[in-house]
This record gives sequence, C-alpha cells and structure tokens, in this order.
Amino acid sequence: MSSKLDVCLVESGIIGSDINQNLENIYNKLKNLINVDLIVLPETFDKGFNFPPKNVHDFKNNPSILWMKTLAREKQCAICGSLMVKENDNIFNRFIFYDNVKTLYTPMINFIYFLLQMKINTLPQVLK
Repeated sequence: MSSKLDVCLVESGIIGSDINQNLENIYNKLKNLINVDLIVLPETFDKGFNFPPKNVHDFKNNPSILWMKTLAREKQCAICGSLMVKENDNIFNRFIFYDNVKTLYTPMINFIYFLLQMKINTLPQVLK
C-alpha cells in the first residue's frame, strides 16, 4: 500500500433530478484527471434532494452506481459519494464506496475512519 493518498474532491451544481445531465457534468470535470487514488463526489450527486424523491432506483439496478463503477475502472481508482437508494419501498441517502473491485455502502463514519488511517501527504484537488 502506498504511503500517500491522492484525493480529488468534486463540486458540481446539481440540475434537478436529471441524472444523465448531472453525471455528464461530473464526468466532464474528471475526464482529464490522472494519477488519483480516490474521487469524492458530492452528496446526492446524481439528482440532488428532491421531495418527494423521483426516479429512485434500488441498489442493484442503480444507473449511478454503474456509472461510478465504470468511472473507477477508467481512472483506476476508488470513488465514493452518496445517492438516494430504494430499499424495501423505503428511500435512503446511502454512502457508496467503490474500490475498483467491489461496491460497498456503509455509514459515513466508517469511511472517515478509513481515511484517518491513511497518510494524506498532499492537499486534495478540488474540481469545481
């Protein structure tokens, strides 16, 4: 394991519940990114907070999670962010972490603990 963790934090304006446009906007910010270990996406990056929530998918059939996996493979890095997920007719804001091998959704505190164990030698890149 490397002794440093290169992190890219992404800020992006969310356009209503337009998943495709939001994912495209984020991808355009990241398409030239190289040599990063972790991309951190904004909370509910795919459609923002809409009440009542619209177009919410379950965990297994979620196009935003599939997009995260594709991006992680392309960039050869881990990626994380939160999005609304339907579970048993309930909707939750879930933190998703994909390490280019498997997808986990976990309480945010577990992820923060993971980061605290790593040595972060450089300031994160922030893409706005």
